[in-house]
Amino acid sequence: MNHKLYDFKAHQNIHNDMMAGCSEWRIKMKQSISSLEYETLSKEMESFIEFIETDIIPHHDESSQDGFYNQILSERPELTEKIHHLSRDHQLIRIITDLMKKELQNDEVNFQKLVDYSSSVTLINEIHSKDEEESLLK
Repeated sequence: MNHKLYDFKAHQNIHNDMMAGCSEWRIKMKQSISSLEYETLSKEMESFIEFIETDIIPHHDESSQDGFYNQILSERPELTEKIHHLSRDHQLIRIITDLMKKELQNDEVNFQKLVDYSSSVTLINEIHSKDEEESLLK
């Protein structure tokens, strides 16, 4: 069991680190697309996907599989719908990440679509983090 998940400040720090990472990549990606630096953007996108798969998704998996959500539900069953929504956020981030990987494999990559996908992941993760902090951790 990861006790950081149960400690508000520690959990919030995890969320803040993830959001800072997302913001940094989005800035780099927007600069690259504005400059038409598609090779750089492609590398940034691959790096962003790796960040999602190594930092964001494992944190979400930990929340789901480590019993954190189940513990919250046992203490506060009225949060069943909220936890369902938080779990759906995890699925959406996975789906969008898969779309990003598929787009990068195309012969003609739509880089604007990739930037839009990265913004979507960032927004979902931001809303997810806020919901988790406000509903489950306070």
